[in-house]
Amino acid sequence: MPFSSNKIYDSSSLTITNVESCYMWHARLGHINLNSIRRMMSLNLIPKYSIDLKKKCEICVQSKQPRKGFHTCMKNKTNLLELIHSDVCDSNDLLTRGGKRYFITFIDDFSKYCYVYLINHKHEFFEKFKIYKSEVENQLERTIKILRSDRGGEYTSLEMNAFVKLMVLFMKQHLPIVLNLMV
Repeated sequence: MPFSSNKIYDSSSLTITNVESCYMWHARLGHINLNSIRRMMSLNLIPKYSIDLKKKCEICVQSKQPRKGFHTCMKNKTNLLELIHSDVCDSNDLLTRGGKRYFITFIDDFSKYCYVYLINHKHEFFEKFKIYKSEVENQLERTIKILRSDRGGEYTSLEMNAFVKLMVLFMKQHLPIVLNLMV
C-alpha cells in the first residue's frame, strides 16, 4: 500500500506545497544511499519521488571530508605517578548496592591505570586520596608528582591544604587545579 505524501495547505496563496522529498527520507533513515531509497520506493515502503543525482546532501559531504587531528597541548608523561588525573563524579541520583552516591577516579597519565573508589559524600575524597597515595607509592616505590583535577571544591578543602603543607608540597591554582606533589 503506497504512502500518501504530507502536504501543507497555504490559505494565503491557495496552493498545496509538498514538504517531503526523497532527501527528507534520506535524512530520516540515517543518510542511507540513494540506491536504497530507490529500492524502498519500488517496494512502496516510502512515497515515490524523483531523485536528482546532481543534488548532494551537505551532511554526507561534510562527513566524508578528512579532518586534521587534534593537537594536544601537553604530552603524556614518561614515568608512572608523574601525573595523576582525578575527578569526583555523581552517579545521577542512582545509588550503588552499597548505598554509595559518588565515585572518585585516579588515572595515571603514563599507564592509564585507573583506580575507582565509591563514596557516600564528596567530603570523603581526602581520606580516599590518602589511601590511594600510600597504596600506589608503596607498590611502585615512586611518589606522585602532580595531581590534576577539575577545580572541584573537594580538592581545596582545609584538610587537603594542610596535607599539602605538611608534606612540603605546594598547590598551583589554574584551570584545572594542579597539586604539585614533588618533594
